[in-house]
Amino acid sequence: MTSFVEKLRWKFLALLLAAGSLVKANAADEPINFHTQVVPILQSTCIKCHTGREAKGGLRMETREQLMAGGDSGAVVTVGSGEKSLLWQLAAGKEADRIMPAQGPRLTEEQLAIVKRWIDEGATWEEGFRFKSTEPKPLPPRIVELPPMPSGIAGDHPIDRILGHYLESHGIEQSQLVDDRMYLRRVSMDLVGELPSEELAATFLADKAADKRAKLVAQLLADRQAYAEHWLSFWNDHLRNAYRGTGFIDGGRKQITTWLYQALVDNKPYDKFVHELISPVPGSEGFSTGIVWRGTVNASQRPEMQAAQNIGQVFLGTNLKCASCHDSFVNHWKLTDAYGLAAVFAEKDLEIHRCDKPTGETATPGFVYPQLGAISSQLPRAERMKQLADLMVHPENGRLARVMVNRLWSQLMGRGIVEPLDDLDQDPWSSDLLDWLAVDLANHGYDLKHTLALICTSRAYQMPAVDAPKAEEAEYLFRGPIVRRMSAEQFVDAAAVLTASRPAKPAIDLPVVNDDGAKPADIKFAGRWIWNDRLAVDAAEGGRIYLRKTFELKSAVKRAFAVVSCDNQFELFVGGKKVASGNVWNEPTVVEITRDLAVGSNTVAAIAINWPDVEGNNGTEIKGKNPAGFVASLAIELDSGKWLNIGSDPSWLVASAKPEGDWTSPSYDDKGWSKAAQVAPIDGVPWRLANTLQERAQQVAGTRAFAQVRAAVVNDDALMRALGRPNREQVVTRRDSVATTLQALELTNGSTLDDMLTRGAKHWLTQEKTSPEMLVTRIYEQAVGRAPTTSEREIAVTVMGNQPDVNGVKDLLWIVLMLPEFQLVY
Repeated sequence: MTSFVEKLRWKFLALLLAAGSLVKANAADEPINFHTQVVPILQSTCIKCHTGREAKGGLRMETREQLMAGGDSGAVVTVGSGEKSLLWQLAAGKEADRIMPAQGPRLTEEQLAIVKRWIDEGATWEEGFRFKSTEPKPLPPRIVELPPMPSGIAGDHPIDRILGHYLESHGIEQSQLVDDRMYLRRVSMDLVGELPSEELAATFLADKAADKRAKLVAQLLADRQAYAEHWLSFWNDHLRNAYRGTGFIDGGRKQITTWLYQALVDNKPYDKFVHELISPVPGSEGFSTGIVWRGTVNASQRPEMQAAQNIGQVFLGTNLKCASCHDSFVNHWKLTDAYGLAAVFAEKDLEIHRCDKPTGETATPGFVYPQLGAISSQLPRAERMKQLADLMVHPENGRLARVMVNRLWSQLMGRGIVEPLDDLDQDPWSSDLLDWLAVDLANHGYDLKHTLALICTSRAYQMPAVDAPKAEEAEYLFRGPIVRRMSAEQFVDAAAVLTASRPAKPAIDLPVVNDDGAKPADIKFAGRWIWNDRLAVDAAEGGRIYLRKTFELKSAVKRAFAVVSCDNQFELFVGGKKVASGNVWNEPTVVEITRDLAVGSNTVAAIAINWPDVEGNNGTEIKGKNPAGFVASLAIELDSGKWLNIGSDPSWLVASAKPEGDWTSPSYDDKGWSKAAQVAPIDGVPWRLANTLQERAQQVAGTRAFAQVRAAVVNDDALMRALGRPNREQVVTRRDSVATTLQALELTNGSTLDDMLTRGAKHWLTQEKTSPEMLVTRIYEQAVGRAPTTSEREIAVTVMGNQPDVNGVKDLLWIVLMLPEFQLVY
């Protein structure tokens, strides 16, 4: 590590830590600010219980007048004396049986001090301010007539016809839109979760057509695999679907990955998607069965109750967790509502528990919106679940579409039309926009891609990004998309592209995604079984051999992959970089190697290992002879569209002893090596793998299923966990976007990112044989879509030196990855 970057890394860490700990100087000497200090406390702890007609204890707090009127216990605020005020006393725990809030975190000492001082200073309240009610919103869809487009604003987009007047009435500039380069990066990250490729950028930026942005959106959404793998993270969070973790070992949990992935690939209509999750089809049942927790659990954590809570949160945008113990303190739901929904999923009668104590009452199956229809308690569980699914997608359930379009708007714009996302009974900042989008989604067959395209082609989406609203803003005002941080998966994917360190394979087997542009018929598995001795097909000593093959590429590579097998074990290297390994000879490994090849000289190399036999009751290893063989085929699609097939054969070179130096690189001197021996044709005994090898080659040629493995389809690691990827044991509908100390430490000194940077440095030194200045330019262009500034180039060259080595390039890559321009979506 160079001293320059060492200092820079620690400065970066210090800034992140300081950003989370800054406090306002001399705050105790200033009057309490109602909006910035009091409103957040009351909003998070009091308002959900004390608004609406059924406010708890008869106390309503939507206005100052209501607060001062008190409730069933009389006055709650004694102006001028916080200590004598019942509001403060209950929050401070002065009455053990009436501590407020009754549910959720207690007020901190700092919060209690703010409330006390606020009352001491007169309980000031801004004139006209009103907390929003938590009363339930109307259920049926609402038809919204589109207004005309405001004068002077181009186009006729329905979203802009609604928002044009909204923006105009609030005096917000709406004529300025982001440039093509920024739009390209924004929409690519939002729709497929990846930085745009250099080829896509070149084509889009050169396009002069007026509808180029709409065509770009259509092109991105047409990439079914990229779309599915990006939105898989969104739905894994919402449906708490994981590839490993709690419940999988003892069968108390089942993942739905295959069904979910295929649903996204096929763009399954959202109403059908929801129906199949509630009334399961093969592969989707893991959502409704929930997690069978080990040990003793609260009655509110039973699998049936989990199903009710998850369905309420994800598809109805409401919280049933509080009502799973008692009548809710945070909204209008009753204990019987939650238990009625849970009873739909129960195998036998479900006894109601209040605060985990049995009541002796049996829950009656029912939907939380009974006006849509009843659920028969006489039907078996599967039939009840089907009735529930039918009610959920009932045409009069406008809530289903409203919740979904609100989530999509939030995902693309940084904030929902209604906040919080899981409380749709709050007031939207534009009810017309919410209701129009919801009805439009239903009218278009619940096609989520339609809604995504609609939002992304609106002027509202193309407006310059703005900072998140400040705490003192009493009411949210839409000014444009909010600047967002990359998700964990987006950051890792972008870093993996820049460092050429994609994972070798997904955590789970995924369905095949057909690619109409592929040419499977052009692909032939070209390899033959080789070793260092032609008699190895019958019996070879246990041990390892070293193989390599050098070849020239005269044009750029569009895509490339390798299919490899070995009896018994192998490690594969391309261009000096380890790209794959395997130890099951009858399950060939497939690996994408596009970014590991370059115009000019290239090398594929392998360590092939033959295991000794194991004999004897004590399991000791006895060196014995057994069949050994290695087979590989590289399929390389050139820019011209032609395929080049390179397979293992006697032209490969072999060494029986471990070579000195970097024997996997193209520049290695292999004059002393011998030619490999062919031990069997592709279908030779004892392996007989011809059909399997050929099928794997054709399969991957006709798909992108094994190419460019994304972070969304691999297990989490320390870096992704630090960046906010949840363990998915609970429903997560929005990840926390605030930088944490853990993230700062992981980005600064984490081994996961450090390993990626090391591999990336080696890759760039292999790929770029030009000057340091050109290397810097190429890295900036790939990372942030532009050339470096003069000062950036000067600093980068200083970091790397005139003759860049691994450490120098590694430092430059880290600097680029830490740029806000890289990590943020503007």
